[in-house]
Amino acid sequence: MSNFATLGFAGRLLIVLAALQVIAVVFAGLSAAALETLPWGLLAAVTGLGLTRGWRWLGWPALAGCIVGVGAVLGGVGASALPASALYALAALLAVAALSLFATLWRDRPAARFS
Repeated sequence: MSNFATLGFAGRLLIVLAALQVIAVVFAGLSAAALETLPWGLLAAVTGLGLTRGWRWLGWPALAGCIVGVGAVLGGVGASALPASALYALAALLAVAALSLFATLWRDRPAARFS
């Protein structure tokens, strides 16, 4: 397993998140409400691929998206066609990806320059 605080690790977590979203939609019966989550899964997969390629500039928007995503996923518990256990798993993956991104981006931030 790679280091926790790397862009690649966060990217792989987002790719796993995208796969889990597809699996959750299939188990939810392909309802219209469940199918609304597929574009977000595609966005997570594309973002994950970018992060595994080392695109640091994508890290900050991905971090913000993961933080917002945790709230959005947890807000759907009980109101979504997806099972609550699937939503909790998605939220946990998003939270771990956000922590990994934060640790990576904070550790490797450029030094402040004062002129």
